[in-house]
Amino acid sequence: GNNITIGGSGDFDLNGTLTAAPSGAGYIRLNTSGTVSLSAAANGALVVNDATLKLMPGGKLYEANSEASGSICYVTVSRLGTLDLNGVSAKSNGIHGSGKITNNSETPATLTCEWRPSGKNWQSFKPNFSGNIEGNIKLYITGSGYYIYNYTQELGGNNTFNGGVTVGNANFTLKINSPAALGTGPLTINGGNLDSESLVLSTNNEQIWNNSFTFKGSGSLNMGAGSVTLGTENPTVTVAKNNLVVEGPIGEEESGSGFTKAGAGKLILESADSTYTGNTIVNEGALEVNGVLGSGDIFVKDGGKLILNANETINDRATLSIEENGVAVLNNTAPELIKALVIGGVEQFAGGTYGAPGSGAAHQIEDYFEGKGQVCFIGQTFIMIR
Repeated sequence: GNNITIGGSGDFDLNGTLTAAPSGAGYIRLNTSGTVSLSAAANGALVVNDATLKLMPGGKLYEANSEASGSICYVTVSRLGTLDLNGVSAKSNGIHGSGKITNNSETPATLTCEWRPSGKNWQSFKPNFSGNIEGNIKLYITGSGYYIYNYTQELGGNNTFNGGVTVGNANFTLKINSPAALGTGPLTINGGNLDSESLVLSTNNEQIWNNSFTFKGSGSLNMGAGSVTLGTENPTVTVAKNNLVVEGPIGEEESGSGFTKAGAGKLILESADSTYTGNTIVNEGALEVNGVLGSGDIFVKDGGKLILNANETINDRATLSIEENGVAVLNNTAPELIKALVIGGVEQFAGGTYGAPGSGAAHQIEDYFEGKGQVCFIGQTFIMIR
């Protein structure tokens, strides 16, 4: 392919468009030890080695339609390189390398990893940025087009950027590789996938669940103690395998919001301060609760498992419904007071305690309950008038 290399030790101003190998095989390499100021577009795989690439007004990391030729317009920032957004929002097919991305401007900037390939070279592109991102930067992870399945942007580093991370696209994965990968701003999930090797996030990011998403579960992930807000959609949280741990309280943007747990893995909720008012649905896999659920009803579907490890987990005005082949594992030490109980589609009218055989409950029911704990409700009283 055709490559462009800029070397030397001085500073450079680039005012015209740089295009390397429209066939997608070329690179634009910045090897200078100085600063390269870009006020036009760079089309091709951009490699920032020893240089500082500084975006100027009008500067672009690629032209909006450049990927139509089959080229891959991603940015590699090597260990000694720096990408300075300089208050200019920019798009790239992905970020790679171990250098630094910064914003030396008071103007906020957005860096969008927008994956829209159409050529043959996308299959070999595996972006993994392990350097540091700092400053007033918002990172947006998205994609569109036909060939976006299995695309993953990996993100590590000791990041301090404060604009937050937004993930959006059902076929796009953000793999989190370090405790501070997300910076200090909020994590907004508009769809898509998360993944991680076994990791505990240290930045306690606020989380906004605007839409359904999947945790792929290469390893388990602890999201930290940041609060969770359920958006206007009632999201489905799919944990494909391993564990996804949410330590923060779950609230809502609008009254009546809830969520559904899906996937063979386990979702673990730790907070005792959740305030959402919608229903909690366990479609498959396990939902383990070490704190409290919201005030809505609880539904354990065929193949779902609800694990209660604390007392006063369910609101006392909520109905617990357990379908055939669903199970509630009761590890609570005091009877869990609920409003009503539905087992296998049949509402129970006899009040008192319910639990597994050996639990000491007044009503011991096999298959639907496990553990030594109990649930309890008053039951219904009928008055016959003659």
